[in-house]
Amino acid sequence: MMSLRYPLALTLMLSLGACQSTVPIEIRESPPDSPPLTQVRENPRAFEGVRARWGGTIVSVKNRENDTLIEVLGKELGSDGEPVAADDTLGRFMVRVEGFLDPAIYRPSRDVTVYGSLEKPIEGTVGNRPYTFPMVRSQTHYLWPDEPDYYRDTGPDIHFGIGVGVGI
Repeated sequence: MMSLRYPLALTLMLSLGACQSTVPIEIRESPPDSPPLTQVRENPRAFEGVRARWGGTIVSVKNRENDTLIEVLGKELGSDGEPVAADDTLGRFMVRVEGFLDPAIYRPSRDVTVYGSLEKPIEGTVGNRPYTFPMVRSQTHYLWPDEPDYYRDTGPDIHFGIGVGVGI
């Protein structure tokens, strides 16, 4: 009996270690004082210096000399920090990331979640309409895997059926 315990315990520990998430903790867990994007959009200057965790779908990426600006269409975040696949939007915001991000990888339609401090908003346009973009200076960000929609968790999967299977 004793000889069976050790391999079982080792298998259990290795299995639990394999479940460890590669998503940074700042992305998975919302800071308690993170203001909602909708609130910040009403008065962005009042929130400068405050930490926030926001996410959504990339609209555009612009590399500058020392940093990269990512325009994001804000979305609600799931319990793990991943943007929820829906047509609802919370508004747009910008993310400033130090260094170069390849726009072939950080391309429009990819989902991203960012954690960082809010900076002075920037003025821009959406189409021909003037728009004030809240700005997040990224401390950490996570580009979610580019999966087809049918792999996304859109709710509970419930299946009923009766059948007989034969393996050959």
